[in-house]
Amino acid sequence: YGVALGTRAPLGELYGGRFVPYTSTRMNRGLVLGRATWPGVGWLVFGSTHLESWVGDDNQHWVIPNRQSQLQEACRLLIDEARAHGCVGACLLGDFNWSDGSDGEALAGLPEWADAYEACGRPAKTYATNYGKRLDRCLYWNHPNPSAGRILGGDGAPLPTPPTRTLKATQIRLHGERKVGNLTVPTRAGGRKPCLPSDHKALHVTLEAAVNGRRVASSSVQGSASSAFGRPLAPAQMPTLAPPPPLTAAPAVREEAGGGRKRKRKALPAQEDDVVCLSD
Repeated sequence: YGVALGTRAPLGELYGGRFVPYTSTRMNRGLVLGRATWPGVGWLVFGSTHLESWVGDDNQHWVIPNRQSQLQEACRLLIDEARAHGCVGACLLGDFNWSDGSDGEALAGLPEWADAYEACGRPAKTYATNYGKRLDRCLYWNHPNPSAGRILGGDGAPLPTPPTRTLKATQIRLHGERKVGNLTVPTRAGGRKPCLPSDHKALHVTLEAAVNGRRVASSSVQGSASSAFGRPLAPAQMPTLAPPPPLTAAPAVREEAGGGRKRKRKALPAQEDDVVCLSD
């Protein structure tokens, strides 16, 4: 199993990137985290994880407590990192392997965190990321003091009087539902079925940043796959703040074989992969 995290311009490079093994794990699970700047908004801390997996009903008595402990530990690590380095917020992505039925409420004991799926109003056809289950999730955290942290101006320098900032999820989509050419894979029943890019779908979430109550930028996140921040919306009457540069995330263009020719799948606009979080 592995996890990865990366950024590209205009989001700043990752600082403090590292892997932290979880205290309770039998599967060598952990959190990869790092900090990056979002000009006009501030420092953010990102985390990518793959929580303990199902390995049979007979092992649920230790898998579920480990998974619950790992989620709590991941959120605590990200908050500690954010507070220690003046970050305005945090984002946790990945394959949580979470079942609300057996594992309980994911945000229990995490009142400061928000679930992007819930924040977007549980939109239709965005629940199931793996065989009818919502295993892949995106959580985000706003600093409880909206004026805390270090906000950056257009020159990348902290502003003397930090304004209030908030992050909010506003849109959610799924990717990875198209079959890969004419390829098929065996089923448990002995038949064949179309081959998909993964047994998980990528969760693509749009986040917005507001400064002094005015929306200044939007962002996109793919749970268990990638995350980023999107097209700036220049706020009125904010001479001290330069609008954030465009930051976004999207699946890469893939080529598929079929009928003796190659077809390119439609890609989202350029500059769509600024924060990438992978878990496998």
